[in-house]
Amino acid sequence: MDTRKSPDSAVADLKMPDKVTEVAKQTYRSIGLPLLGMAGGFDLLRRVRRDSALVLMYHGVIDTGGDRSLLTNVNQVDTASFSWQIQYLKDNYEVVELSTIVDRIRKHEPVSGLAAITFDDGYLSVFENAAPILRGHRLPATVFLITGLVGKQEMTWYDKVEAYLLHTSLREITIGDVDYHLDGERETAIRALKHRLSNIDLESRDRLLAELVEKAGGLEPKVTAPYRLIGWEDVERLRTQGFDFGVHTHSHPHLTKVPPAKLHLEIDAPARIVSERLNAPIETLIFCYPDGDWDDTVRDRVRNTGMRGAMAVKHDLTPPDGDPFALPRVSVSREQTRAMFMEASVGLTAWLKRYIPI
Repeated sequence: MDTRKSPDSAVADLKMPDKVTEVAKQTYRSIGLPLLGMAGGFDLLRRVRRDSALVLMYHGVIDTGGDRSLLTNVNQVDTASFSWQIQYLKDNYEVVELSTIVDRIRKHEPVSGLAAITFDDGYLSVFENAAPILRGHRLPATVFLITGLVGKQEMTWYDKVEAYLLHTSLREITIGDVDYHLDGERETAIRALKHRLSNIDLESRDRLLAELVEKAGGLEPKVTAPYRLIGWEDVERLRTQGFDFGVHTHSHPHLTKVPPAKLHLEIDAPARIVSERLNAPIETLIFCYPDGDWDDTVRDRVRNTGMRGAMAVKHDLTPPDGDPFALPRVSVSREQTRAMFMEASVGLTAWLKRYIPI
């Protein structure tokens, strides 16, 4: 008897929307948002929510040469889109250092009309592709570093899942007694395995990752190139170009899955590393929760280090009365059209989701 779980069970908890909800989403994004933009709706909404700041969350910025199929990760954006988005920011906001927004919120001061640019994980593509664009506009940005991976020839755990499942020659792979079919849409399997690994303890996660690497086969250098991370020399060069750096743990775990007795290894220790490397007091640093995953225990641990504040995700604007150690950001991805980006910048969908499933 085959006791292994079916592939359907591996993705069952992803809860795909029903057809009606999906049609509503597509109509809203492809028709509703462009019409709203043409009618000046985004300008009006920006004035309505002017009291809140906009903090954007990027990851990799890829020079695709016009071939968007090279954007293998949903969190990547191409250089053409990034250039347009940065110009849009410059035209409509006062772009400041992230620390300015955090400090104003800590002091209960207004953040009206302010925006900040952040990059999670420290991808080399930020150094190679995003930095020249920002330098041309003389705009600052903050990069959150995974200290255990800076300068290492090593991918993050979630990038390993993506790279190995995308490029293995296998048509099916079994990881920890769960079958993942790779014949058709591999992104379904990627999402399922990432979701699974993010919701188990770290020892089990690493064991299943090792199983994936062993079974999937090797990766060519061109495959791993988009996932490469910056080194400390790159950090120093970016600092001279107006970049600031924050703390993104030591190994990028979901912090609520880390035993409280070991949280210091992912919060305190990396804060000290960044502080020492940059010769910057810990009190000047800002933390970033991996995948926006935190609870009161995690937040209190970050606060007790003395760091300036912490960023979550939440996909919403940053209000002036927000918690300085759980400030929301707006994620930017390859899926966003210009209208979707403008909508995200005013937080419309985040507000509507409180009432309707879009």
